[in-house]
Amino acid sequence: MSANANLAPDADPRPTAVVLHLGFTDPLSSLRVPLPPPPALRIALTAQIGARGGHVLDSTPGLSAFHGSVSQAVQAAVEALSKGTSLLVDETARVALRAVLVGTRDGSDAARAAALTRAYRLLTLSRDNTLLLTRDLYEQLDSGLRERARLVISPALADEQPELMDLFDLDWINCAPRAAQVTQIVEPLDALAGEELLELTHGGVQLRLSPQDCPFTLGRDKSCALQLDGDVASRVHGQIEFVHDKFYFVDDSRNGTYLLTPQGEEVYLHRERLPLLGRGVISPGAPIVKQTGEVVRYACRSEQSLSALAASLPTPAAELSIH
Repeated sequence: MSANANLAPDADPRPTAVVLHLGFTDPLSSLRVPLPPPPALRIALTAQIGARGGHVLDSTPGLSAFHGSVSQAVQAAVEALSKGTSLLVDETARVALRAVLVGTRDGSDAARAAALTRAYRLLTLSRDNTLLLTRDLYEQLDSGLRERARLVISPALADEQPELMDLFDLDWINCAPRAAQVTQIVEPLDALAGEELLELTHGGVQLRLSPQDCPFTLGRDKSCALQLDGDVASRVHGQIEFVHDKFYFVDDSRNGTYLLTPQGEEVYLHRERLPLLGRGVISPGAPIVKQTGEVVRYACRSEQSLSALAASLPTPAAELSIH
């Protein structure tokens, strides 16, 4: 039986919006000061959360998003923590993730700002690699998910730590391998896309890469798969790799590479790598506005699945379920 079966017909406890706040900290530091995430991680997680219907805000304390239902918010949080943790292991970055979900039944800007402020505050009190949610959201979970959540502190200790009263810690690690079963939401963007393809356009040349075509080199040298022009590009400027179901650009150059992301942000790379998501621009050796040669435009096939994914997401009235 649903947790809300005894409520009056006009008493709807569902929040009109759910704030997901994802924070990053140094696990070896005693100071729980929020850290800016590495650029590659921030871009990957922004796309991941956005694919679940979240309106993402990028701020100094981390990444925040507003979701229209508990199911979308929990799914986004579980996937972001799971993906972010795997990317951090791959990049060996000294960063730990933590997430908080806070609901609001008032859709006004003031109410959303208050929920976001509370999420910031709760995040500073949480432990690394945890997913906390408020009681109103916990009560919206199906019994299978509620069994995977526990109170952060005992009610007997609530007077000593009032901020943590009525907060629940969801065991997202055990939920992650069964994410689609946990929420009955379709598989994330990667699974919908089928075989990943990357389209590159340089000058009048258009190429379509599959994972089997990688590594794919770019540079002024004739040995490169895609020859670049301009005096700021290196002989072997960089390469495109396919790792963990994603295309990455890897900079191996002297002057670095500027990538324009789908969010309109120009990211500078030097001997680093960045996932290629959606559509963007690779500018070898100089910012796009100062480029003396031709830039390389890229488009991932996964972007074509965004509209299908958005259409398949549940309405705010959808219930979480697990079997």
